[in-house]
Amino acid sequence: MEHLNHTNHNLSTGQLAIELVPVIMITTGVTSIMAAKAYQMIRRANSEGRVMEKVQSIND
Repeated sequence: MEHLNHTNHNLSTGQLAIELVPVIMITTGVTSIMAAKAYQMIRRANSEGRVMEKVQSIND
């Protein structure tokens, strides 16, 4: 079994960018899911508001 010593491991800017690609992909996915959920919530609130306005106009 090998034990690797990472104290002498240097990353260049390019290597760091490559290492961060999975993290960037995950955060992009989470952000898009959050945006889709927010859009869905806004559409639902708008439709519920329209229904409430119709009910109110019928009762008036």
